[in-house]
Amino acid sequence: MTNQIQLNLTGPQPRSINWLAVLAAACVLGQVILLAAQPRLPGQPTSIRIMFLGLAALLIGSFALIYQVKVRQSLIFGRPLAAVAMVAGIMLFAVPNVKLYQWMKDRQFAHMQAIANACLAYASRNHGAFPPSLAVLLTQKAFPVSDLSDPTNGRSPYILPSDAKKLSAHKFDQLIRQNSDFRYVGSGVSNAVNRLSPAELSKVFILYKTAQLTGAGGPMAFADGNVRYIYGDQMAQTLKACNAVRRRMNLPPLAFGGKTTFSHTATATQK
Repeated sequence: MTNQIQLNLTGPQPRSINWLAVLAAACVLGQVILLAAQPRLPGQPTSIRIMFLGLAALLIGSFALIYQVKVRQSLIFGRPLAAVAMVAGIMLFAVPNVKLYQWMKDRQFAHMQAIANACLAYASRNHGAFPPSLAVLLTQKAFPVSDLSDPTNGRSPYILPSDAKKLSAHKFDQLIRQNSDFRYVGSGVSNAVNRLSPAELSKVFILYKTAQLTGAGGPMAFADGNVRYIYGDQMAQTLKACNAVRRRMNLPPLAFGGKTTFSHTATATQK
């Protein structure tokens, strides 16, 4: 009876604070402070310190979940806080980077669309013939040089060297080919009336990523002026359909990832 009375007087033990959970939450708080202090500029990557704090919150929070398992922990400063800190730490790092990647994809499409529009404008002034090269469009200032860069590559936009205006047309064309993130294959293509139908023009691509491979998906600009994303399992069929129309225009076939096709296109242009 005495032991029972003592047990009732003692009551439940107080809940302890999980200091590892508190430390994980402190890492998240540090992320919030850094995000608030970081200027929100489009295309700016998240600070590396925010990433480290997020990883620290994840690691420390995981240890907090298994820390003193048999001890009654505070409902606020215990394991629930650790779980929230783990999720928040990753989200505060991941969400801005997802938004950054989407921004880069949007800019990628915008750059390709600007080049495609410039090609169509050139064709309208030249009886339907597409420009022989992107260098020709740049000399006409049809689009900014920065549009040659693909933001998804993670590099700063391309800037012409100071002596670019002194280069010959051939040297300038080589410079653009070597530094463009997009490969132009519209030389020889024509959208003249009664030559190709709109459906056929929509199959002929004129611009794609320089590093494009047959089995990988990627954005492509077509002769009808549209920029579309082609999935990897559709790329081979898209290439086949394009080459079928190019054959009707007496143009050499195209292929991804090799120098042979590109040299054929360059030779056809030089002729």
